[in-house]
Amino acid sequence: MRLELTSDTPELFWSEASLYPLYEAIREYLEIGPRAQVLNDRLSVAGDLVSFDYFVIDVELTSSWKSYMNTSKNGARTESHGSSSG
Repeated sequence: MRLELTSDTPELFWSEASLYPLYEAIREYLEIGPRAQVLNDRLSVAGDLVSFDYFVIDVELTSSWKSYMNTSKNGARTESHGSSSG
């Protein structure tokens, strides 16, 4: 996930080119480029954490499902052996 604030010029400057230097000065004064980079870095970390969480949840669910299936199979075998001997 990337935040692309620094790559696009607002459409206003296609028709009002004389305002573009003012836009650039304000953008530089407000440090838009570095701020966008910080947001990109933070979003990247957050995206990595979410991906890791999904991986952990998937592994836990898979492990739980396999454990459940093994228990169910063993339980079914035990019940079938118990009922045939009686």
